Amino acid sequence: NHFRYSVSVILKQSYMCKVVIFMFAFVFLDCVYFFLLFVASMTDFKKRIIPNKISFLMLNIAIFKIILQWNFSKAYIFSVLGGFFLPLIFIGIPFFINNSMGAGDLKLSAFSGLFLGFRLSIITLCASFFSCALFAIFTGIYNFALKKPKTKTLPFAPFLLLGSLYAIISKYFF
Repeated sequence: NHFRYSVSVILKQSYMCKVVIFMFAFVFLDCVYFFLLFVASMTDFKKRIIPNKISFLMLNIAIFKIILQWNFSKAYIFSVLGGFFLPLIFIGIPFFINNSMGAGDLKLSAFSGLFLGFRLSIITLCASFFSCALFAIFTGIYNFALKKPKTKTLPFAPFLLLGSLYAIISKYFF
């Protein structure tokens, strides 16, 4: 009887240990994701280009996260695929119609959507577009007031970083 009790305690503790390790792994992957997105944002802000190396590192991180939390339910598969295709649709339309979004923005948002999943991808895109629109409005007013020339393009990666930060915070705290 005592042996059975100690085995069950050990099994419960080992299960809790696995849960803690997986939680740490997901938090670590979120940190790596934010670091890569921060590097992409700074590069996009300074040079108006997002290197393919960063985009494909984000793709690898997203695939690794998918493998870690693999679940054979249809809901999970649709969440991952929706997270990937939703940014392609929202950012792909401006990209193909009038080239207002760059190919780096398209890849970065698609791989971010793959990493985040469908629900967080919607939150990220809405927050990104909203923050970009606010920044564009205030920049336009500022340039008009000081009679400066119009800003022709804005880097989108910093706004994707803000939107992702908001989505991840809402995942952990709301």
